[in-house]
Amino acid sequence: MPLEFLLKYRSDLFPDAPIVFYVGTLEAAKGYTETALTGITNPDAYEKTFELALKLHPDTTAAYVISGTPARNKLVEREAAPQLAGFQRRVRITYLTDVPLDQLIATVKKLPRGSIILYSRQSQDDQDRVLEQTDFLDLISRSASVPVYSPWRSLLG
Repeated sequence: MPLEFLLKYRSDLFPDAPIVFYVGTLEAAKGYTETALTGITNPDAYEKTFELALKLHPDTTAAYVISGTPARNKLVEREAAPQLAGFQRRVRITYLTDVPLDQLIATVKKLPRGSIILYSRQSQDDQDRVLEQTDFLDLISRSASVPVYSPWRSLLG
């Protein structure tokens, strides 16, 4: 994560520079005690996006959350799961975390009617080459048989 890199090498690279950061959840911001450091969070992005998707698709019975990080640490899944837990009585939620690209494409092509995809992040293809999130999203949305949503404005358009 860029913030972790910056904090690790701050004294060597930018000792007097203030840092402003953005993280998706309050949990992700815990533990940052550096001086001249401030940031903003978007603590319920998954929940609000999911609510909107279900309003637009009231017959939804299943949701597939696509996420992954280069560290393969399930960070995104751990952030999203608490926000989506309240929907599990209404919709079956399946996490597709760190799934290789070819397998992910095959899966989204065959999703059943009444499903949606919540794309958060995926950052590696099946050969461990890093791809941009927008590249992954483009591949997913072109292949998916169901609507695709994302909680991040930077991925829209």
